[in-house]
Amino acid sequence: MVGWLPFHSLNAIYSSTLLPQDIAGLYAALHVIRTDDVRRKRLWSVTDRLHAALREVGCDTRPGESPILPLHAGPDDNLAEIQHHLDERGILGAAFLPPTTPRNRAIHRLTAHSELTDEQIDRVVGACAGIAHLIRPRPQARRTHKPA
Repeated sequence: MVGWLPFHSLNAIYSSTLLPQDIAGLYAALHVIRTDDVRRKRLWSVTDRLHAALREVGCDTRPGESPILPLHAGPDDNLAEIQHHLDERGILGAAFLPPTTPRNRAIHRLTAHSELTDEQIDRVVGACAGIAHLIRPRPQARRTHKPA
């Protein structure tokens, strides 16, 4: 049994039952996603403004197709300084270090949302201006195979 269980129970290891209130919340969120064009437009307006303003202060976030704004820290040690600086100013984000990222390609991710006010956007940009010297240009994707 000890040798069998780890290889045949993987679907149960990372799962749990959703409660009725969780399911109701998910349905409500899906309804908003499908029908609330005003919030969707505001989200992209906020995202575009953040990307542009962060570039102006020297943080290369390279706009993408997502409201996630990656701040590439480069060397892993830079991430601690970035995280501390933003935390002190009440700016929440998510830190990604190895093994989630390649060594010395740490990332601090900020996520835009439709409810950010202009003042909050300015506060995020102001905080990021203070760490712009630590933000590295976004690394180019590396090829993992030779082209045919």
